Amino acid sequence: HPLSYCACKHFLFYLFFLITQKYIINQEDKVNSDIENAQLKVANAEAANQLLRQQIHPHMLFNSLNTIKSLYNRNTADADEYLAYLSDFLRASILNNNIKVIPLDDELKLCEAYLAMQKIRFGEALTWFISVSNSGTLEKSFIPSFSIQPLVENAIKHNELTEKYPLH
Repeated sequence: HPLSYCACKHFLFYLFFLITQKYIINQEDKVNSDIENAQLKVANAEAANQLLRQQIHPHMLFNSLNTIKSLYNRNTADADEYLAYLSDFLRASILNNNIKVIPLDDELKLCEAYLAMQKIRFGEALTWFISVSNSGTLEKSFIPSFSIQPLVENAIKHNELTEKYPLH
């Protein structure tokens, strides 16, 4: 009987060891699967963001060139100012093109340059105010680059922007 008791004890230890090993391997597979899914979601979001950027820039550039042409016919000083903002905006666009996330402060500066160009175009029909409750948030918070400008562009595109119906 001592031999069979010993064999039974070894069998139970071996069984416990196999079950524990299988559990650890399953947990590791689950963690690896979760990591892979998260990486795929990030890659998908980055691809969508890049596609959006590629669609926005040519559209925005085309509209800007038409605006400059129109401004030079009306007011060359405004056209020059618009061109300076456009130059700054395009420079920032090129510099940030491959950067996936940027500080909120930098994104807001880019957005304000875009809004300044539109202010020249629409005058008093466009006003804006940007408020961030905690100034430390600007440098410490990061967002996808060019994530605010398309929202502003859509607000301008889908509103009337006249002195009677201004956009605030």
